[in-house]
Amino acid sequence: MAGETIGIFGPRKDTFSQRYHLTRRGKLRRLMQIARIANHFDAVHGLTPVKMRLMLEALGPTFVKVGQILSMRSEILPQSFCDELAKLRANADPMPYDTVLSVLENEYGRPTDEIFEHIDATPLGSASLAQVHRAKL
Repeated sequence: MAGETIGIFGPRKDTFSQRYHLTRRGKLRRLMQIARIANHFDAVHGLTPVKMRLMLEALGPTFVKVGQILSMRSEILPQSFCDELAKLRANADPMPYDTVLSVLENEYGRPTDEIFEHIDATPLGSASLAQVHRAKL
């Protein structure tokens, strides 16, 4: 059927683009943003290991995850790049606490003080795609 993709348990009626409401305009906008960031770091000429890491960080969590994977693949990249990209595995800037509260409220559909007795503002740990806070229900 048109518009179907195959999922693990059979046909799926949605696609990534539909699920995340990505239009052609939205995809083009993201592609232009990626090009601007790559241009800012002069990715075509003289890409250094540090510039590559900074560029991946600027592009966002998906690209940070790609950098983390590439950091372990010295058969793909020179060792100097792998060493620099390894920093993406160890050092992830935490998201602001206000953002954490906003995400929780959006997910639960109500204010966090109705759900949690207390949430520590300082994360126990942060990674490219997740962050952990101590909280009491």
